[in-house]
Amino acid sequence: MVLMLFFDLEWEAGPYSAGMGKKLIPTPPASAIRFVQDSAKDTVSASFIYLPYDTEPANSAYTEVRVNSWSIKEFEALAMQNLARFGAMDCFNAAPERRSAMVA
Repeated sequence: MVLMLFFDLEWEAGPYSAGMGKKLIPTPPASAIRFVQDSAKDTVSASFIYLPYDTEPANSAYTEVRVNSWSIKEFEALAMQNLARFGAMDCFNAAPERRSAMVA
């Protein structure tokens, strides 16, 4: 749930429903948030991957729903903004090699 809050992610994924017209935030069992970096397009995308619960086991297959996408610079800026918002900059700055790799 931390990644969803950190990147302000919500999604719709039938048959799961948050009810009352709201989007989902939690990840049900056997589901995940998938981040993909496309270096050729300089983008990062996020998808919600899940198994629909109303499918026969023999026919079950993962379903992927696109949640959001950003340019790499937007994604990095959002990450840095939310590190500050959640009070984690001191921890992040304790690893200078990671910070220099992200900013470069």
